[in-house]
Amino acid sequence: KSIGNIVSLDEAVARWGRGPLRLWYLSAHHRSPLTFDESRLSDGATAFTRFVTFARTTELVLGEHEVEPAADADVVAGHRAAFAEAMENDLNAPQAVAVLHAIVSDGNDRLTAAEKGDAQATADAVALRALLLELADEVLGLGMGEVLDANRAAGARVAPLVEAAVKRRADARAAKDFAAADAARDELAAAGVVLEDRPTGPRWYLDPTLGLGTSDEA
Repeated sequence: KSIGNIVSLDEAVARWGRGPLRLWYLSAHHRSPLTFDESRLSDGATAFTRFVTFARTTELVLGEHEVEPAADADVVAGHRAAFAEAMENDLNAPQAVAVLHAIVSDGNDRLTAAEKGDAQATADAVALRALLLELADEVLGLGMGEVLDANRAAGARVAPLVEAAVKRRADARAAKDFAAADAARDELAAAGVVLEDRPTGPRWYLDPTLGLGTSDEA
């Protein structure tokens, strides 16, 4: 501390956010030493963003399709059992986090079919999203729900402006004014808006990495 080569917890939370910090803590077994390394914190931020992006995308897909079938119980049960096995194995946190990644990979595979209107795939993706939030937040305390809530609220505030920009881009593309269309997309990206062209039409959401360092808990 006397030579200034430390990062305080408050500074770390402000810079990386609660979820990425906790993923860094969980990147090593509790019986192994954990050395401060900014690259590993960046890895934690990347993983957290991946989790949040899956949860947010599932919300968007759910809003585009009606869901009737019940989720495949085996889909959720297998991941839940793998997570429990990891935690019961001397609190093997890295293995438990690997299960979260497996849930997201499984969910993303189903989202591909869900976007084409597959109701069963949509139901399964929604169930996997719920499981991810349960294990990530209620067990590991990553705070994904808080980030999703803040992202959703911010999106609602800027929705009229974003929708106007999206329409301007669509009109420019229809008129084959691709320079104007690209400029509109670049403006949205600069403002932290992720714009995707999907079979059902343009879809947008705020960059899930925005505001990750707003929590005061770690």
